[in-house]
Amino acid sequence: MHTVKVQSIGNALGITLTAGILSKLRAGIGDLLYTIETPHGIELTARDPKIAMQMDLAEKIMCEDCDVLKSLAQ
Repeated sequence: MHTVKVQSIGNALGITLTAGILSKLRAGIGDLLYTIETPHGIELTARDPKIAMQMDLAEKIMCEDCDVLKSLAQ
């Protein structure tokens, strides 16, 4: 478990993430991070939730229709 401290950054508040946490998020300077509210709290992710949902749906469709997709590929 990692802890972060809320700090004043100019006229805003922010947190500083360690290199280890950024590495696990696969994020760096200039990357966007997304917050998702879950039943257990707030999740911080580098994965865009809208794109992730679209990719999950595409994967589901490809699995359900794999025979049709194989035929189309030939």
